[in-house]
Amino acid sequence: MLGESQKPIPPHARSTEYVPRAKANSRNLIMKRRFALCALAGIFVFIAGCGQPAYVWQRVFTGDREASAEFPCTTTTETATDSSNGISIQRTTVKCTIPHRDITLHLSCNDIPAAGLRLTLDQRIAGMRSSFEQKGGKIISSNPEAIGSVQGCRMVVELEHGKARCTIRMAVKSKITYRAIASSASALHDDPVIAHFLESFSMQ
Repeated sequence: MLGESQKPIPPHARSTEYVPRAKANSRNLIMKRRFALCALAGIFVFIAGCGQPAYVWQRVFTGDREASAEFPCTTTTETATDSSNGISIQRTTVKCTIPHRDITLHLSCNDIPAAGLRLTLDQRIAGMRSSFEQKGGKIISSNPEAIGSVQGCRMVVELEHGKARCTIRMAVKSKITYRAIASSASALHDDPVIAHFLESFSMQ
């Protein structure tokens, strides 16, 4: 006869009482694992969604409306003065930086100084190459191309020993140079936003 202080002996592993309890514990473990997997899947879907946001592309024009490109986010406009070899030119740039990504997009234009009005396209390309190389850039490619009916070129430059890249589409019309430029960190050179922006560059 059991005393009041004695505890009941737990069921034997093979008893009929033990089997349903073991099955219940097994089911609970399976459910917990499934929940964990679903939670992880949800996290990775969220991360993937943040990595490729839904952009709202809008076409933006230069002040004279001669050139334009599509930007995926809010832009800012700035004016700066560039100086080289005693010659100064004023450059106007529309730009945006892609949120959470090391990518910056530029649409810029500037008047061509009097000394450069008679330069051929090849001479302009050579001048661009020389300027980048003097600053430590490495020319990956450089080719003439037409931007609509306007002569121009496309150039890809590696900067900071491969840590960054700059892709430029340039067009020369009348006395003004127009450029669409995408700069990116090394892991983002093939980001679709860059291709979209550069291919959207157009001349009137």
